[in-house]
Parts: sequence; C-alpha cells; structure tokens
Amino acid sequence: MAEFIRQYTPQVPPEEWAAYGQFTKAIMTDLHVGTVRKAKNDNTALVRFVRWCWRDCGLPLEREVLFTTEMIDNFIAVGCDNVMDSTRAAWRSRLRRCAALMGMPDFSAMPPEAITAEHNASAPYTPAETDVLRVWARHQRSSYRKVNANLVLALGLGAGLSTSEMLAVTGRDVTVDDDGVVVDVNGKGSRARSVPLLQQWEDPVATMVRAAMRPDDYLLFPRRRVAANPNLISMFVTTVGAPSVPVKPNRMRATWIVGHLSRVPGDILTTAAGLESLDGLGRFAKWVPEPDRAQVRRMLRAKSADETAGGDAA
Repeated sequence: MAEFIRQYTPQVPPEEWAAYGQFTKAIMTDLHVGTVRKAKNDNTALVRFVRWCWRDCGLPLEREVLFTTEMIDNFIAVGCDNVMDSTRAAWRSRLRRCAALMGMPDFSAMPPEAITAEHNASAPYTPAETDVLRVWARHQRSSYRKVNANLVLALGLGAGLSTSEMLAVTGRDVTVDDDGVVVDVNGKGSRARSVPLLQQWEDPVATMVRAAMRPDDYLLFPRRRVAANPNLISMFVTTVGAPSVPVKPNRMRATWIVGHLSRVPGDILTTAAGLESLDGLGRFAKWVPEPDRAQVRRMLRAKSADETAGGDAA
C-alpha cells in the first residue's frame, strides 16, 4: 500500500499536483490500510475534492478547513457537474467516511439525504421561488445590501456562475454595449469563457459596472478584505437576513442551465456553462419541461437553415 501511494499520480496537470499532491498523499497514508483496489476508489473522490477546494475555492490545504459537512456537500452540489447522481452519492459517502476516520466531526451521526430528482441540492428554482428571491433583494434595508443581493441573483440566475466565479468578477470583466451585458469568466480554476447575461438580469450588473470607481475592483462585495472565500455569500445572506427560499448559487446555476436547455444548442450551452463536455448537461435534463404535441410537431416539421437558404425543392 505504501508503494502504491508513493507512486500514485492522478490525471491532473503536473503543476497542480505539485501544489496539493503531498497533502493528499498524507491523507491517503493515514486512511488506507485495506486493499489497493479500495484505495483507488477512495482516491478518485479525494483528489477531485481536494483539487476543487484548492483550485476553485482558494482554500488553504488544512484538513479542518476542507473536511467539513458544508464543504463536502458544496463539492457534491457544484463541483461535480459532469458526474452521475449515483457516483456523486458514492463520493459523498466516501468523503464523509474519510472525515470521520481523520477525527473530524462525526458525519455518520446525520445520514445524508439520498440524491434524487425530488431531493437534489442542485434542483432549479421554480418561478415562484425566484420571485421570492427578487423580493428579498429588492427590500434590503441599505443600498449596499440591496446592490449586493441583486448582484448575487444576477450573476447566478442571469449568468449561471458558480460561487467562486461570482466572487472573482471585476468591473474589467464586464462588457456593456447595445447588445446587452457580457461577463468574461477568468477566475482561478474556471474554464475561460464569455457569458451573455439574460436580459432580465442585466440592469444590476450594468449599473454596478458604470458606478465602479476602479475597473479592477470586485463587482460583488467590493469592501471585502479577502479575494476568495466560498462562505462569503452565505455569510452575507445570514447577516442581512435569509429569505424563506434558501439563497444557493448552485441552485441559481441549475436554474440558468435548465432555462437554456430547451432552446440553446448543447455545445454552445456546454461552453457558456464552463462544463467539460455535453455529458455535464445530462443531470439537468430531468427538469426541462416536455413540450406539448403541437410544439413537437412544429419543431420537427420546421425547415432546416440549409433548406431555407437553398429554396424549396422542385
């Protein structure tokens, strides 16, 4: 087992593994006393989790910081976009067991809820729930709170950004022109891309960009002292008062993706969402409403662009 761990090298960029490899291997050494096969199964989840915490969330490589219920559940909710529900459930169980074996809080005392279509941390918001969030943001008691609450919703529901991507956006990353608002995503650990905002969410972002004194200032929480803390949004919500509908960036992202799935080609949406492949859209498909028979007939009967350009057949 010791030799297996010593030689273990996952399929990640070498410069990344150099940063968190020793930390990860130390955990492997403390945990794995069984078979190599079992270690391989655990290591897949462990490496993906540590990589996400370090790369996407900017967290320090400390066991007490990473192996908490909140971070593990956040990883399962937003860090595994291209993984099937059954695999995500297995990874959560393994990570919780790892945390318990390392002496972290007893995760087994509160069995995790099964990941299903009905109970999923990434389930999109309903229109009624979105309305509740709009009202919550609109009725904040100070201008600063109101601006930030609306920006959280705009970047999540309007652009489908993850928590770390929201926190990384600066005024320089946003383009406002006659065609709308576009956010360039270039944050640490993110797939570089440009995301046009949904029209109904353009105003909060455009207004903030125009008011920003320096283009390098962060758009969200510009008064903050730390660049990347995955708990900033949840701490803000707790401070200003949470609405009856939980404010969850992963659910906002799911809402944005599901809203586009039925009308945007999969390859375009995959790029805009920062997913690695079309497979990443699969777990969101179950929430897309089925079109009625008349819509299906119109879609299947419609001429292709090539036929329209070439004229009707004789």
